[in-house]
Amino acid sequence: MSDNIKRFTLRMPEELFDELKEVADNNFRPVSKEILVAIREYLDRHSSEG
Repeated sequence: MSDNIKRFTLRMPEELFDELKEVADNNFRPVSKEILVAIREYLDRHSSEG
């Protein structure tokens, strides 16, 4: 992995994690990658609004 990747701890309700895990499994990616994809999509949508 690249050296410019920031690591941090994220706490979330178990139910939310379970939903996220299901989506990640359906997309054949790890949960961490699914989180990155979701954040990128969110930021892309919101940056075009402003």
